[in-house]
Amino acid sequence: MKRCLLMLLLAACAPDLRDDFPFDGALPAGNYLENQAEADGVTYSTIDATHKDSFVYVDLDTAGVVTVADGWELSFQRFKISANGGSSGPGTVRVALVKGEDFGSATRAPKDGYLQDGTDTVFNGIEGGWYTYDLGKHKLVTNDDRFYVIDNGEGGYWKLRMKSYYDDQGTAARMTFWWAKLLPPN
Repeated sequence: MKRCLLMLLLAACAPDLRDDFPFDGALPAGNYLENQAEADGVTYSTIDATHKDSFVYVDLDTAGVVTVADGWELSFQRFKISANGGSSGPGTVRVALVKGEDFGSATRAPKDGYLQDGTDTVFNGIEGGWYTYDLGKHKLVTNDDRFYVIDNGEGGYWKLRMKSYYDDQGTAARMTFWWAKLLPPN
């Protein structure tokens, strides 16, 4: 009986885990997006999407992380990439998949082919998504034959190509990608 009472008292003195973990989905303070602008107008970015219960919301206009209440184009959580439109958010963001074209030479957004997120997100579901799972290595590998064009519904267009799901140390969900502003369609 004394043993049970002692264990009960010790358990009652344990710290409240809710103070240490954001169950509400909010990100703890930190740097979740690192950008390096290149001379050719392309930005090389690394995003920390390692939190299993939180999304990182990105505003491409400002090249920064914002809250869900702010204007955002894309959100990242682990391997999931969502656009702010359709089933993923209240915005008007649409995404077009571009296959078989050179990312570097694209300067103007396409006229058509845009979709909003539905049951699957455009990035994760259309024609296999941005990655393939390598069963032999148990790793996500980017599909290098494609890039995406984002239309924010307000006249802003960007191209985005995924480079890697892992950082240089092999940490999963530390994704790198290239992106750049595009001219609107003709």
